[in-house]
Amino acid sequence: MMKKLFCLTMILLSILVVFNPGYAASRRPQEQQAASLTVRIDSATVAAGATTKLKITADIPNGMNLAGIKLDIVYNPAVITPILCTLGPDFTGACNLAFASNTIRLNIITGTAKTGTGVILGELSISAIGTSGSSDLILTVQKALDDKVNPISGVVPVNGKISISGTPVTGTPTITPTTVTPTITPTTGTPSVTPTTGTPTITPTTAPTMYSISGKVVDNMSIPVSGITISGGGAGTTTTNASGDYTLSVPAGTYTLTPSTSLIGVAFKPSVLVVTVPPSAVNQNFTMGPITGCTDIIKNGNFESNTDWYLPITKFPAGMKSPTINDVELMEAATAAYSSDEVHSGSRSLRTGIINPAMNIYSYSSGWQQVTIPASISKAELNFWAFPSSMNGIDGIDVQLNLILNTNKQEISRPVNMRSDERIWKQFAVDLLPLAGQTVWIYFGTYNNGWGANMSMYIDDVTLEVCP
Repeated sequence: MMKKLFCLTMILLSILVVFNPGYAASRRPQEQQAASLTVRIDSATVAAGATTKLKITADIPNGMNLAGIKLDIVYNPAVITPILCTLGPDFTGACNLAFASNTIRLNIITGTAKTGTGVILGELSISAIGTSGSSDLILTVQKALDDKVNPISGVVPVNGKISISGTPVTGTPTITPTTVTPTITPTTGTPSVTPTTGTPTITPTTAPTMYSISGKVVDNMSIPVSGITISGGGAGTTTTNASGDYTLSVPAGTYTLTPSTSLIGVAFKPSVLVVTVPPSAVNQNFTMGPITGCTDIIKNGNFESNTDWYLPITKFPAGMKSPTINDVELMEAATAAYSSDEVHSGSRSLRTGIINPAMNIYSYSSGWQQVTIPASISKAELNFWAFPSSMNGIDGIDVQLNLILNTNKQEISRPVNMRSDERIWKQFAVDLLPLAGQTVWIYFGTYNNGWGANMSMYIDDVTLEVCP
């Protein structure tokens, strides 16, 4: 009888749990709500032409580890120019001053778990390039998830602001001496009082000495060309006037001048000029003319410098070699690299995909470059060398790719779609003449599904030859 009563009791308790979820929930400890992360950047007032340093700090709750965080700072490039960016002492990663034309990005790869207020994430040095006005410093905190970058919930950004105080003060100010008569308490007799005169010592605050870089842009008939953008890197940008003249005002330093235009089918000679001031530099001239011979419009096609190619940060960005399994989430915020493992010429190539079987995870790994193919041309041919490889066989899903995409990153064509373990350098040629007059993305990449084989592909000596 007791045994039957016990069984009946257990059945009734099971029914209570099934038909009353609140009963089961009441038996579990309540989950704590996660505290928010507050991130802020300093505000400052800066004299025209002067520089200042801003701290980027955070209030970090509950020992939160910031590994994998991306912090974007959007600013007004007409008001300030970023000069230097460094991470705080408790963090490692990278800081990209030119992530976009008006955006700085801090990638935090590793960070000590902390709890506290005012933890320094990084420091940013900027220069005020205007004579008045202000620039908001707008913060966005993100984290990479697979191939996407999503905002993080529960983050409180505190934006900053830079205000320019006006024309910098130079020279020695005029000071009028004042005569000071002290207050005297009478005593017996007549005291002797000598007025105190003098000129107080004042050290004027001066902005950095500025120098000029100037020149002219003409066409191949020596006719001035207006509306040409001259970029000076840290010196900012300017545009040629109706006489083809331009001038940049800069502090002492070395600057790379690059002319550019929206016109298609033209080129500049020289393509860049490197200028060091002081003294002020004049006659930094460029000549613009039509493309008269075949020209390679791919930049850094031999991958010997860390420029011109867009390497998206995914779970396995192009260039990542052999992180440990525990590092995968941290490396979502890593800056992609180039490779010297396999090269066709020179000392480096672009590596996409996975070369370590222990790291076979679902991933896209790619390198992109955007180009504008001139109109009214007779030839546009893409050439490149590829070194395909696949560990643990070929599973029929992982794939090595060359794609041509439009400006919305939609596929126009797929010149290369292969699954290969040949491990030799192979040359490919792609006719892009049908795309004359269009702006496109040149894409190289490897997809891995995370099981079975793991594929990779090295790319080197990329050219896109256009002929009139």
